[in-house]
Amino acid sequence: MSESSSADLLSFTKLGESNYPTWEYDMRAALQVKKLWRLTSGNESKPSSPPEKVELWEEKAEQAAGLIYQKLEHGMQILVQKYMDDPIKMWGELEKMQHQDNPASRFIAYDQFFSITKKEDESLTALTARVEDALHKMRNSRNSALTLKDFEDELAAVALVRALPMEYSSFRSALLLLTNFDFKTVKDAFLQEQKNRQPRAADSALALSSALKVSTPAKPSSQSIVCEFCDIKGHTEAQCFKRRDARESILKQRKEKREKGKERANAAQQETSASAPTSVQSAEFAGNASTHDYTNPHSPLLSDAGSDWIVDTGATCHMTPHRHWFNTYTPNHTPIQLAN
Repeated sequence: MSESSSADLLSFTKLGESNYPTWEYDMRAALQVKKLWRLTSGNESKPSSPPEKVELWEEKAEQAAGLIYQKLEHGMQILVQKYMDDPIKMWGELEKMQHQDNPASRFIAYDQFFSITKKEDESLTALTARVEDALHKMRNSRNSALTLKDFEDELAAVALVRALPMEYSSFRSALLLLTNFDFKTVKDAFLQEQKNRQPRAADSALALSSALKVSTPAKPSSQSIVCEFCDIKGHTEAQCFKRRDARESILKQRKEKREKGKERANAAQQETSASAPTSVQSAEFAGNASTHDYTNPHSPLLSDAGSDWIVDTGATCHMTPHRHWFNTYTPNHTPIQLAN
């Protein structure tokens, strides 16, 4: 096999802490292609003779151990360095570490399995593959002698532990160190933890109450308060009677001033109305104007015009095309009354 083909054969991800199920199949396939799997699995025993076969077997063993070691992350390599000449023990040690029967490994497997959600750009096929991988990890973490009832108890225990918030992280770590990780054991641990936390909760409430008393500032005495309006101690500006009386006095003065202004305006309007002639008497109609001779000095139009001319107090001058209506012209100054 060429070097490029050998590199492609070993292009899969190295073994870390959480990818053993996929790494196991990839590594096994690579060893099978290299014709080293039977030796690694223990099915090909070491011959006792002749020396040529013994030497060939040892060369294959070293080659298998080297390939496995190359596909391990540094943290995993340290754990199997003592088996560099024995691929059988190296493979068995890796399998043993990944299949540990303890609460921590089982809880991690359960938690990862029930936390799977579809990613935004993930296909349904890829999602199915991740679920199968997590299921394989969960099965490997369990004891083969586990019954259905034991499995249900473990699921209930996992549900309790997963429901704990971050403030119970220390308690969660202690639960994962238990020898028996079942619902009854975890339930008893929960009850004991609750009893342990009750006195501390009461102490915390007492300490909080004391802290609030210390941190709450005392109310200032009435003698230390000075009114900003009258500069008298014992009350605030909002409570000041002098300020209230002054405000009411100002409002009263404003009201009286408005009422006096209205009275002056009404008086001026009445005076103007009384001094002006009645417009009804001086109204001109087209029919009446045509019946009088306006050239006659004794015409009623002339007498009416001289006595009933209406003056507009708001005008600066008056204009009319009927000059013959007036006998004499004299200046007349009329005062203008304006309302306030």
